[in-house]
Amino acid sequence: MTEKQWIDTMAPLAQMAQKKFGYLASVLIAQTCLENGYGMDKSCDVLTQAHNVLGMKKELLNKTWTSEYWKGDTIEKVTPEWVNGKVIHKPDIFRAYESFQDCLFDYCQFMRDARYSVGGSYKYRDVLSIQDPETLIKTVSGRGYCTDPSYAVSVMKIVKKHDLTQYDAKAAVVMTVRSIMSSYGKVLVDLIAANRSEVPYHNANSHKFLVIHYLGVDGADNPYLYDHGYGGHFYVPINGIKAYQAAEVTDKIWHVGASSKNGYRYIHPEARNDNCIGIEIGTFKDARGRWQFREEAQETAAELAAAIMLVYNIPMNNLLRHGDVTTKCCPVPLMPASRGGCEGQGSNWTWEKFRARVAECMKNVGGKVVQDTSTGTTGERLLRKGDSGEDVRTMQERLWTAGFCGCSYYYDGGKEKFCDGVFGKWTAASVLMLQASAELDMDGIYGPKSREALDKLISGDKLTVTVDGLLAAAKAVAEENLQKNFIYGDAPAAPAVYPKCKLTSCDRYVGQVLYRCGLHDVGNRSVHDLSNWLLTQKGGKKVSPEDVQPGDIIFQAHHTYILGHQAGGGLWERYDSGSVYRIRLTGPYKEYKSQPFMEELGEVIFGVRLPLLEEKSDNSESEKSDDGQKPGVQYRVQVGAFAYRPYAERMQQKLFDAGIKSIIRDVGEGDRYVVQVGVYEVKENAERKRQELAQVGIDSLIMEI
Repeated sequence: MTEKQWIDTMAPLAQMAQKKFGYLASVLIAQTCLENGYGMDKSCDVLTQAHNVLGMKKELLNKTWTSEYWKGDTIEKVTPEWVNGKVIHKPDIFRAYESFQDCLFDYCQFMRDARYSVGGSYKYRDVLSIQDPETLIKTVSGRGYCTDPSYAVSVMKIVKKHDLTQYDAKAAVVMTVRSIMSSYGKVLVDLIAANRSEVPYHNANSHKFLVIHYLGVDGADNPYLYDHGYGGHFYVPINGIKAYQAAEVTDKIWHVGASSKNGYRYIHPEARNDNCIGIEIGTFKDARGRWQFREEAQETAAELAAAIMLVYNIPMNNLLRHGDVTTKCCPVPLMPASRGGCEGQGSNWTWEKFRARVAECMKNVGGKVVQDTSTGTTGERLLRKGDSGEDVRTMQERLWTAGFCGCSYYYDGGKEKFCDGVFGKWTAASVLMLQASAELDMDGIYGPKSREALDKLISGDKLTVTVDGLLAAAKAVAEENLQKNFIYGDAPAAPAVYPKCKLTSCDRYVGQVLYRCGLHDVGNRSVHDLSNWLLTQKGGKKVSPEDVQPGDIIFQAHHTYILGHQAGGGLWERYDSGSVYRIRLTGPYKEYKSQPFMEELGEVIFGVRLPLLEEKSDNSESEKSDDGQKPGVQYRVQVGAFAYRPYAERMQQKLFDAGIKSIIRDVGEGDRYVVQVGVYEVKENAERKRQELAQVGIDSLIMEI
């Protein structure tokens, strides 16, 4: 193997890791080159053969993270370590992986999830957003990832020698509160881990409002939460030199509460502890005994407020004082003297001046005018959980039309209840389902891309899927319905897109499968017009019983199902959830414990064929060659055969993570569960597929069938 061949092997895997986690591909490639001499260092053969190309040891950071990509296999190897400036060799236990891709993913997950201690601060997570290779590897090395003091220098030599930055995806700059504060020349100190035990509810805040407080203790600074969650998510000290983050914005803390116990009542209709982010500012009393903010603290607080509102899409109308939420006079320096309990306190900034400064900061970050993140690239408003209004209602109506809505609304209030103009948990779930189906980032934010995907669905445009992908989804949906104890019944439309309903029928099941594949069900249609919907809205083509083929949706007099492959002896595979409870344990089909069923075609009225993507699959008739091909022989590319199905499913998941489609074939004896990537009539095409797999570090073989 040459250096170039090694880089050519690692580059697509590193690029996939960058796409998934953010870690620069150039640095990751260089690290694999350094760790085992471009795959040619004989002393590292045992690691390379175990697909461990990054020297990942069995134990890392005292088990403060859990790996998704390492199955527990290990190898032992003598390894050099730097101790007190000298190299010593000692045996150690390393991880063994099923593929190179698993190793790279495992390393990047370690960078993402590893903490200094259980519940403590993340050790490396911020490096995933670093876009400069040298800064990245120096940061990783400086935090103790390796013992070699020249590790970062050696990695950068490889990056420059082979121009590895050509493999880096040019990621868009992601705005964070910390990065925006940095653009102002201010530091935001992370104290989240230190305050963790003081936060009463984790992941419970919808951050719809931003509330300003003051620390009513003369001359005191307190950047920490105290008394189990009282305080603010962020804190600005009296001098305003820097700011502190005391809690995650998704954490619910006690800072705007009102009750008979504390003597305050709510005066805002919506703002509460579970939807407000809080900023607390340190205060002092002047010579006349009046509460004051220093000019520097107010400036820093305004910059911090602007950063939070930009990142979390909080509109100016939702910037509040504590005294706007409850009857408490807080923050005193920004409350009017006419407010009860605030007489004579005075102020050095007015609330109007503070709001104006926040608005100015939002328009100008670090001297550059930035786009208001309350809108997308088209100027349309981005909608998030916690928003309300006519824009939200319009979105809900469109989600309803396309079938993305919670099933409870079909039984309790219907469309009017779902389309209430409030972006709550059911609407959020619907947006996530839309994004999953369209393969968008599942951030729960309804913006231009989500809107475009919904436009296509409502207008009848179709997403595409291969025949094999459709059948794999059909089997998966049927098995999930069994595991979740679905009840057979003439269900309304919602179960096709919202399985919590746990009701199914033959045509509802087909709707579930189409939803899984991006060919969506429509929420407001009746139960029994599946064929009409497929033919008129989804571009389906009606086919006669004699011409049906795998992937067709079959309509009998009293039944609907998805047709699989021919099984021989006049039998066809049939994918169906509805009939599971009627025939799976009785009659001639009792031996079939899961999908697909096998039966002869009969009483078929017609089939509907969807315009699936023209990608070669098991039933392809287009690949033919007269040169050296054995008559009637097909060539299956498979990535393993397993005696136990869970092992096959684990391999299939690994392929999926690598962006490779596959299906599991039950061949019925020995290692019966075959993970199949494709079947070809032309051997050269099978060889080409095998080479593609090899390029991403996955071994495969070709079997004649």
